[in-house]
Amino acid sequence: MITVKAVGDYTRALRTLEVGADAVVEGPYGSFSHQNVPRARQLWIAGGIGVTPFLSMARGLGDHDSLDVDFYYCVERPEEAHFLDELHAIAERYRGFRIVVVPRDRDGFLSVERLAAEHDYLEHADVMICGPPGMIESLRAQLVAAGVPQAQIHAEEFGFAKLGGGTETTPAARITRASGETAIIPRRRSGAHVLMSLLFAAVVFAAGIIVGRHTAPQPQPATAEPATTAPGSAAAGKAVFASAGCGACHTLEAAGASGNVGPNLDQVKPDAAHVGEVVTNGRGAMPPYKGRLTDKQISDVAAYVAQATA
Repeated sequence: MITVKAVGDYTRALRTLEVGADAVVEGPYGSFSHQNVPRARQLWIAGGIGVTPFLSMARGLGDHDSLDVDFYYCVERPEEAHFLDELHAIAERYRGFRIVVVPRDRDGFLSVERLAAEHDYLEHADVMICGPPGMIESLRAQLVAAGVPQAQIHAEEFGFAKLGGGTETTPAARITRASGETAIIPRRRSGAHVLMSLLFAAVVFAAGIIVGRHTAPQPQPATAEPATTAPGSAAAGKAVFASAGCGACHTLEAAGASGNVGPNLDQVKPDAAHVGEVVTNGRGAMPPYKGRLTDKQISDVAAYVAQATA
């Protein structure tokens, strides 16, 4: 049986849920924390919305801590790295905290080979990883192959990384050790597991949004524009789509976005009125953006999505 615990510092909103005979989803109990690992030297690795627990941990760093942390924030494209202003402000205040953004479209996937080249302390550090299951599987295998003890690798999965069952296995990663040996790391998936992974990711993402809204200063619109009923500008809406982080959750080919938390906009093809209503009031795991975006920005992003999917 494999136990997967939900992210971070949230209240016990989920009851223990058994998924077949393969896995148990617990918590969240707040066990994934820099305060629950023994070493002061730490390596944090976030993939996409896996930044959520690390943001909470970074906000809590203070004079009482004596940590030395390198934080690698992995995203698809540079513009998808959210909260950077706040993270850099924390790094200015707490000098033992360093940030490295890793955009896949420019740098490729983060590898332990790169980490070992940039740091000589891997075997003596606690490594904390939060992100998609595939990323965690690959990095965990590479870390073990590089000599990092399993007990020093701590992970929170936005999905189920390793579930048993009678499915075929395919290599998820091929790791070459210094000795020349090759380790092949299997990955198992089934339709039910993938569906449960997506549902779990939606729950965790919603929890992260709620915690972020209650612990961070509320962002203010850049300009206090009056409400307008004028048609939105699709050209301006493309920039809003990127800056609001819509691509982290939704697929939209015109924007180069391939998120899988929210609906695929290319398939749904919503009209501008529908997009404006959902962005304004929120729906499902998506929070309301009224007050976070101006009426003009909401109108613009609605026009852009409608035009791009027409």
